[in-house]
Amino acid sequence: MADGSVRCWGDNMYGQIGNGYSLIQPAPVAVVNIQPARWTYMLYLAGDNDLSFYLDNISKALDRLPSSPDLNIAVFFDGQGEEDSYIWSTRDGAFNKWRIAEAESRTGDPTTLAEFIQWAHESFPAEHYYLSIANHGRGTSGIGWDTQNGTLSTPEALTPAGLRQALAAATSNGLWQFDVLHFDACLMGLIEVAHQVKE
Repeated sequence: MADGSVRCWGDNMYGQIGNGYSLIQPAPVAVVNIQPARWTYMLYLAGDNDLSFYLDNISKALDRLPSSPDLNIAVFFDGQGEEDSYIWSTRDGAFNKWRIAEAESRTGDPTTLAEFIQWAHESFPAEHYYLSIANHGRGTSGIGWDTQNGTLSTPEALTPAGLRQALAAATSNGLWQFDVLHFDACLMGLIEVAHQVKE
């Protein structure tokens, strides 16, 4: 919620909702004693290109990390294969993966990045937020190159203006901010890029 509280509903046989009861909850109820982590890492692995194998290996390595109450990890991955896109998270050692339709995982679309950030921010509150975008970087031409939703010669990509659009939408025009924005890519440390994402 906007105030940092968490509300859940549904099956609660084992008390998994966290409101202190084991009754089915048909309407949202407050979840108590939820402590935000110190950090939430958001990793946007845009691998629908020749980096698919390497970024998939990063995703698998994250699977093996020990859990920590101080760190949430939220991952978006889109590979070069068909229907190999998903989001997932780690929290208290539990791994949950949600498949995303290929048409909805266009890594060069600002909406895809914005919706991932919003999901991670709302699902995993923390004191600090880190966003990493892993892909080829081409400076003012962009990042997040997607050959499946474009073509090999003209793939879709997030331009600096597209990055600004995505970040503005995800943060409600700066209502909250990232502590760290990391481009795991070449040529993205340009003043033109910094200007677009400075707010």
